[in-house]
Amino acid sequence: MNPFFPSLESHRVFAGFLALTVGCALAKAEEPWRPLWNGKDLTGWTTWMIKPHPSAVIPGMEKDAKGEYTAPIGLNRDPLGVFTVVQMDGQPAIRISGQSFGGMRCTTPLSNYRLKLQFKWGEKKWAPRDKPETPRDSGLLYHVHTASGAEGRTWERSVELQIQEGDVGDLYAIGSAIFVKSTPSATNPKPVYHYDPNGKWRVFSQEPGFEGRCIKQPDAENPSGQWNDVELVC
Repeated sequence: MNPFFPSLESHRVFAGFLALTVGCALAKAEEPWRPLWNGKDLTGWTTWMIKPHPSAVIPGMEKDAKGEYTAPIGLNRDPLGVFTVVQMDGQPAIRISGQSFGGMRCTTPLSNYRLKLQFKWGEKKWAPRDKPETPRDSGLLYHVHTASGAEGRTWERSVELQIQEGDVGDLYAIGSAIFVKSTPSATNPKPVYHYDPNGKWRVFSQEPGFEGRCIKQPDAENPSGQWNDVELVC
């Protein structure tokens, strides 16, 4: 099986705290769980961020005549301190402020694994997604198969386990295609698809003519401010 890389995306509105562990489920036996994050720093991870919002103050980065930044922050640069290690509820956690679109990516290739993480939302929101009604938003990307920033993309081609207020667990095909058993709901002007193990296999993709999102079943999300457990089985 080809290896792939999990990646955690950061939206401007996301302010969260998380911890990661990973285990390999084998056919005859299970390997013990091991941390994917060392609990101290971001060794073993890379970061990538696109052009920041004009409201961000970053000395040395150029702006155009309209006051917009002209280049992405890029790889392994974090002048805004978007990704930091903090103590949260007595345990180490990764804080993602969400001030710029981007993500952090594990450098270890993985296959045949189960990944667990815990997250909860903070309160701070950032422009342009700083309205009270705008949900806090992030995501877990897996089957990542392009380099960070390739093709001018904000997030690598992958499959997303959505982490957004009200939508945690939904599936998105991010510049990719994936078959999922699903059932459409009768809504107008077009149907919405829900995961259904007894449903038909359908292709989800961002390509024209396909749906890019499959809604999880059931909804097990905790209210904002509480810890949530997420498990990805690959």
